[in-house]
Amino acid sequence: MTRLHHNPAFGALRCALLASAFLLSTACSPSPRGDPPVKAGPAALAALPAAFRNGLVFVKVAINGGPDAWMDLDTGTSPSIVVPAYARAAGLTLTTKGKDTEGFGSQKIETFATSAAVLCVGHERPRAVEFESIELPGMRGPEAQPLSGLLGQSFLAGKIVVFDYQNQKLFFRGTPEANGGIDVPMTLVGGVPLVRIALDGHEVTALVDTGGTYGLLVTPKALKQTGLQRYLKLSRKVRTTGHGGEQAATVDKAPTLTFAGMVIPGLSAVYTSLGTTTIPAVASLGKDFLKHYRVTLNYAAGTARFEPNELRR
Repeated sequence: MTRLHHNPAFGALRCALLASAFLLSTACSPSPRGDPPVKAGPAALAALPAAFRNGLVFVKVAINGGPDAWMDLDTGTSPSIVVPAYARAAGLTLTTKGKDTEGFGSQKIETFATSAAVLCVGHERPRAVEFESIELPGMRGPEAQPLSGLLGQSFLAGKIVVFDYQNQKLFFRGTPEANGGIDVPMTLVGGVPLVRIALDGHEVTALVDTGGTYGLLVTPKALKQTGLQRYLKLSRKVRTTGHGGEQAATVDKAPTLTFAGMVIPGLSAVYTSLGTTTIPAVASLGKDFLKHYRVTLNYAAGTARFEPNELRR
């Protein structure tokens, strides 16, 4: 789905829309990777080999028993992405699908179908994960190396995933926690998580985007729906680029955000569209917002939990 990237050196925001699906199956025999699972009865935790960098979450993976590589865990992506270079290194066969994956701007992205792929992550049981293959120019992993892909819907489907930003831990849970926060409804559209938020008291639908390098993104459509167009008049222009070319955006003060029982004034927002996506969201919560919480996304039950951490307090 939607990713928006900010390059502080150039004051630029980059965004790409990623979507489609493929059915994959094969075998993989990985060596153990990451910390061992934490034994806790039916609620056992499966720690994942992750690195947190500036609010983004990277996971060390291997495909079909190939070399280790870093991928960005991006809840806004469906299904999942592998770059052609790593796909070929892992022995995958790529078949051209044409320029049919859309993104920011008017251009389309050259996409490839992949042969069967099995993903190995830490001590998780190897399993088939759906991938498509596109280039991810300029995207870097936690060690500044070119990023090998994006883990999205096809990796997270049916899981309970916990992003513990303060302690820089990522894990799957066997069952939901009994307490520790308020669960809010989470709708999955194309496997992408959507929640309801309020902007100056007006409810809208927002994407939960761990790969979005912003705090709060608000679309012109959201401002029109809520009668908050005045915020556009206050904002300053920035240059936005993506796989599909350039797209206008502005940055400035955000409406007061109300979400999960919390009232959060004083945020800044990126004002731009979500590209050509048909997902029914008009706003998005990105990594600069999410990193202030312990976030639990329950893909099985359709709930989300946001517990403020010390960064928020």
